[in-house]
Order: sequence, then C-alpha cells, then structure tokens
Amino acid sequence: MGTRDRPERSSAHRDGGAGVRGALRRWMYLPYGLLTSAVAVAVFLQAVLAGQFLSGTFGSLQRHQDGAALTDMLLITAILVAIPLRWPGRGPRWPIFAPLGLLSLTIAQNVAGFERVLTVHIPLGVTIILLAALLAVRSWRLVPHQGPAPETGASAETPADADRPRTTAQTAPAPTTARSSA
Repeated sequence: MGTRDRPERSSAHRDGGAGVRGALRRWMYLPYGLLTSAVAVAVFLQAVLAGQFLSGTFGSLQRHQDGAALTDMLLITAILVAIPLRWPGRGPRWPIFAPLGLLSLTIAQNVAGFERVLTVHIPLGVTIILLAALLAVRSWRLVPHQGPAPETGASAETPADADRPRTTAQTAPAPTTARSSA
C-alpha cells in the first residue's frame, strides 16, 4: 500500500489533540463575535428608526425604544459570553469591560432619550455607533490564548510580554570570556 493510498491523519492525531483543543478555543470566540456584530447592527438601526420618526413615521419611535431594549439585552449577553473567555479561557479582560462600558453609555442614552434631551441623545448615539462598530471589528480579531510556552529552553512569556519591546540585554547573547589557565 503506497503513501497515496493511506488516509491522511488529522492534526488532532499528529499533535496529541492540541489541534482539537485549539479549534475548541477558537469556537468559544464565535458567539462573542456574533453578539458584538449584532450590537453594531442594532445601534445602526437605531439611527435609521430615529430618522424615520423625524420624517413623520411616528410608529418608528416605539420601534426605536424596543431597539434600545434589544441593544441592552445583547450587550448584557455579550458580557456573560465574555466571562468564560477570560475565566477559564485565560483571555484578555477587555472583552468583558468593553461591552460593560458600552452598556453604561446605552443606559445614559436611554435616560437622555426618555427625558427628550436631544442635545445629549443624538451625539451620544453617534458615539455609541462608532464604539459598537469598533468593538465588533476588534472582537473578530480576538485570538484565543495558546497555552504555556513549550519547555525547550524558550523563555515562558505571557501574551502581554510578547507585545513589549525587548531591550538589548534580552535579545543579545551574554558575552563569553576566555580564561587562560596560565
């Protein structure tokens, strides 16, 4: 039986299951990306509904209010989905705190809207749309933690250390001095 006749082994067989674990970790990030994208779409639709209301479609005001409640629920769900990415997933903290900050802005937005303070409501809405779009883009670039460095003499770096610039003492080999036995 030639090598062409053998079935190809998957990476899970070659690396002892690490490929499967990596795929599972990547899968954990999918709901977060979908939720943050849904938030971005929902807040953009808020502007559309507000524009329809200002154009005379008065039923859009109720849909605008319902959209605000939906956005808040999506953000709360995104926060809950982000918790396992950090614990036990050892991911960064920002996926929890970014939607939490956005939720605080949407709550302030809801208050400004109900009180009809349009000088706050409209600019804050624009800010929320921009931040929600930024969060959605950033969430799709989020990569899972790859685990500890192999113990092959390489230094064990944390993901935060990988972004820091190295000094020459960290990159250059230590000078060796030759001693004479005389």
